[in-house]
Amino acid sequence: MWRIDIAEQWDRLPELREWLNTEELQRASRFMHEGKQRQFVVCRAALRDILAQYLGLRPRDVAFGYAEHGKPRLANAELGNRLRFNLTHSRHLALCAVTAEQEVGVDAEYIRPDRADESLARRFFARGEVAALMAVAEADRPRAFYRCWTSKEAYLKALGDGLQRPLDSFCVAVDRADAALLEVDDAPDEARRWTFKALPAPLDYAATCVVSGTPSAWQLLRWVGRR
Repeated sequence: MWRIDIAEQWDRLPELREWLNTEELQRASRFMHEGKQRQFVVCRAALRDILAQYLGLRPRDVAFGYAEHGKPRLANAELGNRLRFNLTHSRHLALCAVTAEQEVGVDAEYIRPDRADESLARRFFARGEVAALMAVAEADRPRAFYRCWTSKEAYLKALGDGLQRPLDSFCVAVDRADAALLEVDDAPDEARRWTFKALPAPLDYAATCVVSGTPSAWQLLRWVGRR
């Protein structure tokens, strides 16, 4: 797991842009807000550099493809089967998860108490999650809400089927510090197939990683980028 502090890279933007290809630079230019452009450039450059370290390449030489439902992967099929990755970003924090031959999803969210309300939970969460959230002390509810949200998003990203699966069709842990998949509609053994982990993050963020099977080890690294 690689932590990327986006704002720390602002002064390197001209250099990081050189690592991106034409299509990526065009995507960056389509963002109306300059902050979003900078965020995209840093995150994409960091992803390229992190994967390049594993592959023994230069960042610009990493080639991407996409799975059936749009999940990014390495263009080389053999390498893509051996090295899996997922990237998430929110405000000034990004996380990149890399695994060997295990499906992976990661999600990070900036905690906004004004958005962590009961109506939003009832709209998207499973009934068991809503009940667990309402049982949490009011002062702790925003963090519990985002802990639930990042667990659900990371699971969907690990599955790779995006919006094909409704958010309320599975239930994750809400009222405890360790993330977990509790149950999935019509798939009683699904929870055994996945490992959920709540990730250390700055105070105003929540983050969760989901990996298929049981990882042999977890390692948290900080990306600073090659010079």
